[in-house]
Amino acid sequence: MADEGSLWLRRELIGASAAMRALRAAIQDVAPLDTTVLLTGETGVGKGRVARALHRLSPRRDAAFVHADCASLAPTLIESELFGHERGAFTGAAARRVGRFEQAAAGTIFLDEIGELPFELQSRLLRVLQDREFERLGGGNALPMKARVIAATHRDLPGDVRTGRFRSDLYFRLCVFHLEIPALRSRREDIPALVRCGLARLAERLARPMLELDPRHIERLATCPWHGNVRELFNALERLAVRCRGRAVETPDLEAALQGVYRRVEAPALSASGPHSGVAPAVTPEQIAEALRDAQGNAARAARALGMARTTLRRRIERHALGALRRSAQAAPQHEAQRHQRERAGVLPDREARCAEDAEREEPRTRMGASRSAAESQPARRPGDQEHAGADQGARKLEGE
Repeated sequence: MADEGSLWLRRELIGASAAMRALRAAIQDVAPLDTTVLLTGETGVGKGRVARALHRLSPRRDAAFVHADCASLAPTLIESELFGHERGAFTGAAARRVGRFEQAAAGTIFLDEIGELPFELQSRLLRVLQDREFERLGGGNALPMKARVIAATHRDLPGDVRTGRFRSDLYFRLCVFHLEIPALRSRREDIPALVRCGLARLAERLARPMLELDPRHIERLATCPWHGNVRELFNALERLAVRCRGRAVETPDLEAALQGVYRRVEAPALSASGPHSGVAPAVTPEQIAEALRDAQGNAARAARALGMARTTLRRRIERHALGALRRSAQAAPQHEAQRHQRERAGVLPDREARCAEDAEREEPRTRMGASRSAAESQPARRPGDQEHAGADQGARKLEGE
């Protein structure tokens, strides 16, 4: 059985490098045990494949393998998704729901992207791991937690512990046995074998003849940085399979399939060094706000500019209370379009209309002010001046007679 498991593992986790041999050996050591395992590594290295290998080679292989992606679950529903809820537990809970832990039963639960779990739920998960029991949301009966726990993340959890983003006690509870999956660029000698495997799988899936690559094409693939690791390599091979009509691969087709491979996912101007790396770089609330304004409130475009998943951006918008700013950014183009429509219709924009109204109100005041200034410019008369003026007028009258 051990030999069969070893052969299966070599087919699943391809590579003859020292790093891959050590990884496969560690998997075979810990798989038969109920030890909690923490998988770390960059995006695309195959953490999910390693988790399934741990389950496949364990005594729980015939039980359920339940995948819970903490990054894709809505923050308001993640507790219900993991632990379930009773009918009427909250608005909209029309029926009882069985959570992921209950679905796993005596199998394996894979907590993917555990670093994205909201801080307020980390204490709840810690109690479940400590007490080996949980309650459905809105329920009062404790249910036993029988599943084996495997967690994975692309984040630097020790760094998140230092910054207060991740609980240290939960980290130590999860990191009983740590497996680091190596990046593809650190084991370039495995790329030829991965290319052959990827092309064979594509030929079977696409029902096309298997492509044939020259040694110079293999060497070209081995020089790429592959920031997306094995996933990015297989995506490039699929683009190549789509472009090629025959079995032979031409250099222009290969170069076209490799377009974009050298471009990192992160936006260099917004990425920062520190505990956050990979798909979700460390960005400040001000940078998120700037990206939202540039994208006119479009979360997908802003997430691409920031180099993170859209679900991650939405959580950070909620965390930093940037929802009002996003809505105003979405409304800005509508206001601009309405202003142009008013201009084309001959209606003054609001600001110009207000300026015109202020000018109209100011005009009477200006005339009154001018009259008052003219009156004040005349020399002041003394009390006796009026009598002298009357006497002079009488004298001129008598002379005329």
